[in-house]
Amino acid sequence: NMGPSRLDRLLSLLEHAPSEAARNAAAKQLGAIQREHPRELPHLLQRLLRYLFDEDWQTRKAAAAALQAISEAVPEWTPEHPAEEDAEAEAAAREEAAGAWLSFASFDMSQVLANGAPLLASGGEEFEEEVSTEAERPRDRLLRQRRVLQQ
Repeated sequence: NMGPSRLDRLLSLLEHAPSEAARNAAAKQLGAIQREHPRELPHLLQRLLRYLFDEDWQTRKAAAAALQAISEAVPEWTPEHPAEEDAEAEAAAREEAAGAWLSFASFDMSQVLANGAPLLASGGEEFEEEVSTEAERPRDRLLRQRRVLQQ
């Protein structure tokens, strides 16, 4: 588990270390923390953020070095794709959902401006009113979801 004392000390060194070398060493150690605790990336970046906007140039420079060290420690993400496309399955899925797809060809900005509702933050609770049944066809599910969105 990432101990707050080590992280706090390293962040403090970004700001208060007596030399640029010490600040850079702290920055590199923050990259090591990322390697040791890859799931803590959002927390680590959140903690680092204020140092990127510090009044002191040396602190901002050290925070940028830390950001570089952290980003270098994040493994490259390579999503898995199907080995080969299944054109038959794709065609069947599109046929099943015919009429439920939105398209740019039918998009009308004047209609959106005249009839659209503002987008607000949501946890998604309003979409959980109607529970989908396993017997529901994908096309029916898409049409039901579209009706909910258009309300």
